[in-house]
Amino acid sequence: MTRGALLASDFVISPVSMEKFSTKAISYLSSVLTDMREDVGRSPELLVVGNFHTPNRLRVINQMAVLSKEYPGALLDNVIRRSEEFPKTLSEEEDLPPLCLAKPTSDPSDEMRSVAKALLVKMGVIDG
Repeated sequence: MTRGALLASDFVISPVSMEKFSTKAISYLSSVLTDMREDVGRSPELLVVGNFHTPNRLRVINQMAVLSKEYPGALLDNVIRRSEEFPKTLSEEEDLPPLCLAKPTSDPSDEMRSVAKALLVKMGVIDG
C-alpha cells in the first residue's frame, strides 16, 4: 500500500529533525525512491523540511550540509525551529486549538506558514 501511495504521488514531504538517526531515515527513504524509479521508471520527488531545528549548533549545521550535499534541491531553505509553543498546544490535558489558530502571530506560526508557502512554490502550486 505504501509503495502504491508513493507511486501515485508527485512529491513526498519528509519533516526531519536534525538528529543523526532522523537523517539516516532519509537515506532509507531515498533508497526506496531510487529502487522504485529503477523498477517502474517513476517515483515522487523528495522534499525535506528541517523540523525542531536548533540554529547555530555545530551538529545541526553539519546535518544540514550533509542533507544539502546528498539530496540536492530536496532540503527547503525554510525550517521550523524548536519551540516550547508546540508542546503547550499539543497537551492532552488542555483542549487547545492548533498553534496557528491559538497563537497566529507567534514565531512558530510564522515559520509553519513560511514552510507551507515554500512547499507550495516548490511543487509549482503557487508562484514564488
